[in-house]
Amino acid sequence: MPIPQFPKNLFGSHPLPGIFTALVVTMAALLATSPQQATAAIDTDAARSLSRTFREVASQVNPAVVYIDVVRTVERQASPMVPFGFGPFFFEQPREMPRQRFEQRSQGSGVIVDSEGIVLTNAHVIKDADYLTVKLQDQRSFSAEIIGLDEATDVGVIRIKDGIELPVARLGNSDEIHVGDWVIAIGNPFGLQATVTAGIVSAKGRSDLRLASYEDFIQTDAAINPGNSGGALVDLDGSVIGINTAIVGRGGAFSGIGLAIPINMARDIMTNLVDEGRVRRGRLGILIDSLTPDLAQSFGYPNGVQGVLVNDVMEGTPAEEAGLRPGDIISRYNGEQMDNPNLLRLRVASTRPGNKADLEYFRDGTFHTVTMEIAEMEDNVMLAGLGRDSRLDLGMGVEEPNAQLRQRFSLPQEIRGVVVTSVETGGIASRSGLRVGDLIVSVGGSEVTNTREFREAVSGADLESGVRLQIIREGFRQFLILRDR
Repeated sequence: MPIPQFPKNLFGSHPLPGIFTALVVTMAALLATSPQQATAAIDTDAARSLSRTFREVASQVNPAVVYIDVVRTVERQASPMVPFGFGPFFFEQPREMPRQRFEQRSQGSGVIVDSEGIVLTNAHVIKDADYLTVKLQDQRSFSAEIIGLDEATDVGVIRIKDGIELPVARLGNSDEIHVGDWVIAIGNPFGLQATVTAGIVSAKGRSDLRLASYEDFIQTDAAINPGNSGGALVDLDGSVIGINTAIVGRGGAFSGIGLAIPINMARDIMTNLVDEGRVRRGRLGILIDSLTPDLAQSFGYPNGVQGVLVNDVMEGTPAEEAGLRPGDIISRYNGEQMDNPNLLRLRVASTRPGNKADLEYFRDGTFHTVTMEIAEMEDNVMLAGLGRDSRLDLGMGVEEPNAQLRQRFSLPQEIRGVVVTSVETGGIASRSGLRVGDLIVSVGGSEVTNTREFREAVSGADLESGVRLQIIREGFRQFLILRDR
C-alpha cells in the first residue's frame, strides 16, 4: 500500500505533521494538569457534600437541643461590722447579722429525648435548682421539674411541664463510634442559643480525670465552652452519641479538648431515674488494681497487662461465694476483655443487680470461668525491722505486730504477718512503694507470719528481678513488687 503524500506548504514542509506535533504537545499538557484539576474538583465536591451533611444534621437536631435557665436560692452572711464611736472617731464592732437569701442564676443545655418532655442534661447543671425554665429554638418556654440526677456519672434528667408538639432527638449507639469520626456539638455556650460546632472523636474511654466516680468519656475537639454542658454530641447520621459535659484546659474555656458522656451510659442512667427514681448499680465485692509488667510476670500471666488484679475479696459478697481470691487476675467479664480496672468497674456497675454474669480469671497458670449473681451496690460501700537487728539493705524496718502496733496502725487482729515500722527515703522499700504501717502477709506467694520467715523469704528472692509482696494497707489488701530498681 503506497504511503500517502501530504502537500507541502510555502516553506517546503508538510503542514499535518506540525498539527500532529501541536496536538501531542497539547495532550501532554492536558495530561500533566488534568490530575490536579480533577483532584481540586473532587476535593471541592467532598467539602460541599460534608457541608451539606453538617447543615442537614444541624437542622434535624437543633430544635431538640434546649436552653435551660436555672434559678437557685442561696444564703450568705451579711457584713458583721457596724460603726460605733463618738465625735470624729468611729470604730467597727462585730455583731450577729441574719443570713440573707438571694437568687443565683445559671444556664446550660439539654436534649429532648421523648415526646413526653424528658430532657437529658448534666447533673451539675440542675443540682440544687429551685426553678427550671426550658427554652426551645422556636422561642417557646416551659417550666420543668427535676426527675433525678446521678452525680456519680454527672447525668441529670428533667421533664418539661405541659409541653406539646415537642421535637425529639434520635439517640444513637456510642459503642459504634470510632476515633477520627466526624461529630457535631450543639448547645448554648455563653448563653448563645443553638450554637453548632464540628470536630472529630479524639479518643474514647477517657477516665481517671476526677470529674465523676464513673468515667468513660468521649473526647472531641469540637468547640465546647461554658453553657454547652448537657448539650448534644451528634454523629453525621444525626444521632446523639454523647451528652457534652466538661472542658479540659486552663481558664475553663475551649482549648481543643471537650468531653461527653457516651449516650449508652446516659440512656441507662436515665432509664433508672425515670423508672425507679434512683440508680441501681451492680457489685462483685472485690478491691481491684491495675497490672504492671512486673506483677503480671510474677503471676505468670500470659496476657501482659491486659487484665485486672484482685487485691482483696470482701466477705459475704458474690466474689467470695464464687471462690475468688486475692491474686486472681480477671481477664474477661461477660466475654469482654477487661484491659483495666476502670472498664471492669463500669461493666459491673452497669449490670442490673440480680442478673448473672460470667467472669473469666487466671490463677496458678490456668484460666477459669465462673458464673455469679451480681449484688447491689450500697450507698456506703466503696466502689471500687527485718527484726530490729537486721535490714538486709532494704531501707526498712519490720516487726511482728503486738497490741500497740495493731492499735496504732488499725491492723486486723486475726491476720498475721510483719508490720513495716520504718522506711528510709531513697531505699529499696521506699522506691518500691512500701509505707510505714503496711502489714506484709506474703512474699512471692508464700505466707509470712513472723520476722524470721520474712527475712528468709526476702533473702532467697532475686531483688533485681523483683519479688511480689501482698500487703494490707488501711484495711485493704493489695500487691506490689519489692525490687532493687
